[in-house]
Amino acid sequence: MAHCARSSNAACGHGHHLPGLLTGEDLSSAYAAADVFVFPSHTETLGIAMLEARAASLPVIAADSPTARELIRDGLDGLRFEPLATESLVSAVTRLVEDPSARAFMGQEARKAVEHATWAAATETLRRHYARAYEMSICRQRPWWRPVPTTRWRGSGQPHQDHSEEAA
Repeated sequence: MAHCARSSNAACGHGHHLPGLLTGEDLSSAYAAADVFVFPSHTETLGIAMLEARAASLPVIAADSPTARELIRDGLDGLRFEPLATESLVSAVTRLVEDPSARAFMGQEARKAVEHATWAAATETLRRHYARAYEMSICRQRPWWRPVPTTRWRGSGQPHQDHSEEAA
């Protein structure tokens, strides 16, 4: 992960430096030292770095993409900018740099949003997507096929026929 951190070493021109790949304590220290996290990729499909930054209570400024739309609630826990539009990126960064209270609020909201993000939860979501895709595939192959109603037992001990789609 490339991270541009404040430094007296002007290696990248504006009192910042690019340390390259960071892991472990170095990565944790970089997140702790940052005010915002900028994620300019509009082609990244997973967004792990965005999740890490949010877990560190950093508002994320990300290029608008499917991944960013899934993870970032624009204006609530981060900002999205128009991909490949420098002015849009500069505007988003300027907004958070010049408004410390908005930056702090978005950082807190970012942390709250990922508190329950676990591999188990992500795996379950993926499993549900696969199950739904499989079901849709079966329906296309066999237009007559519909989910079989299930029997759910109610507290009275009597079965109840459930014909809803949720039963599938």
